[in-house]
Amino acid sequence: MVNNFEPLEDAEGPFADLDEEVFNSAKSMWGTSIYIYVAGKRPYYIHLNAYIKREWKPEGKWDVFPRENGFYLVKFSSELDCKKVLEGGPWFIDSKLIFTKRWEPNLRLERDMLETHPVWVKLMNLDLSLWNARGISKIASLIGNPLAMDDCTRNVKRLSYARVLVEIKASDPIKKQVRAKDRSGNIYLQEIEYDHIPPVCNNCKCFGHSTEQCETVIGPVKQV
Repeated sequence: MVNNFEPLEDAEGPFADLDEEVFNSAKSMWGTSIYIYVAGKRPYYIHLNAYIKREWKPEGKWDVFPRENGFYLVKFSSELDCKKVLEGGPWFIDSKLIFTKRWEPNLRLERDMLETHPVWVKLMNLDLSLWNARGISKIASLIGNPLAMDDCTRNVKRLSYARVLVEIKASDPIKKQVRAKDRSGNIYLQEIEYDHIPPVCNNCKCFGHSTEQCETVIGPVKQV
């Protein structure tokens, strides 16, 4: 059911007042959804649906919605299915990288989506004094925005490296080493390895294509 609301006005004229209830309703509807983008040609709807069933293996139901600029929205009925995709990967379809991002209000489907990307990083031979959630989080925060640890790291089942899912920015350099210091002045140099680094454009400051493939440099690709 729709209702009539009186608009508010400011110096530029009338506008709709988007209160908290609007966004709470949106979160209830789309909170377990992710946007996906495939570098290169967008996959056909039927192929993407088959891929989700085969590779992501959702336990609940899901729906796929085509959106603008080559994006899809995948709405899961289960938060666990949503997290499994976001914390898994990297994902590829027809050898092309799939970019994933959880739905959130005001997310622009192009620039925002490709300015950041989650990647799995390995903190090689992490000092055991740092092998706890706080220590790992502090080190990973030097790389980007920490999102999750894998099960082996969380349960201390492997000590050769700690593996963390980190959201990195295309505008930031890829870090191969970071530095930490304790209150006594001891320095910890942490070596970093990446499971996969997506192509990044230094002109657009976004992921999805390399600088050499950037249309602002070579011009738009003509369709034959």
